[in-house]
Amino acid sequence: MTEKPTMIMLLKKLTLLVMLLASSHPFVSKAQQDTIYVNELGAIMPKVKASYYRIMLPKDSHDVEVNEYYLNHKLHFNGHFTNAQAIIKHGYFIYYNLDGYKANEGKFTNGFKDGEWIYYYDEGKKIEERQLYSYPKKGYYDIQNDVSTGDRLREGMIDANEKKSGVWIEYFKSSDTVKLKL
Repeated sequence: MTEKPTMIMLLKKLTLLVMLLASSHPFVSKAQQDTIYVNELGAIMPKVKASYYRIMLPKDSHDVEVNEYYLNHKLHFNGHFTNAQAIIKHGYFIYYNLDGYKANEGKFTNGFKDGEWIYYYDEGKKIEERQLYSYPKKGYYDIQNDVSTGDRLREGMIDANEKKSGVWIEYFKSSDTVKLKL
């Protein structure tokens, strides 16, 4: 009769010891410290007010890889920041929609879009729009495609205030022929 209570006590102590060791392991404690909850603007929030959560993976003192997730645990974006505060985006980013499909991708330089950004539709399979940025200049060159055919519809400059500027070109449907220059 005394063997069973002793065995149970031994198992309880062993379980407690394993839990204690696991919680003090560097990987476990680091994962807890590197998961933060944020709102749409990236500001740190309590979990109950957050829109997303981030898993931070420091690469070196000037590079932190971040995976940000929707609260349904689907990936929102993968990208790099210049430091552990994850304020300045710097490097390649891929964004996903709530259904898990690629929404857009491109590069940031010191917090600003730089180079080609591609926007997708149809479950991330077709290109809806391309935006060409030249950091540190403000604004971008915009190329819009027909969502049903993928053909180029129009292109031109967008200024820093998100308004069309300069010459815009429109194309005939299903053709590379210029329809109109504005």
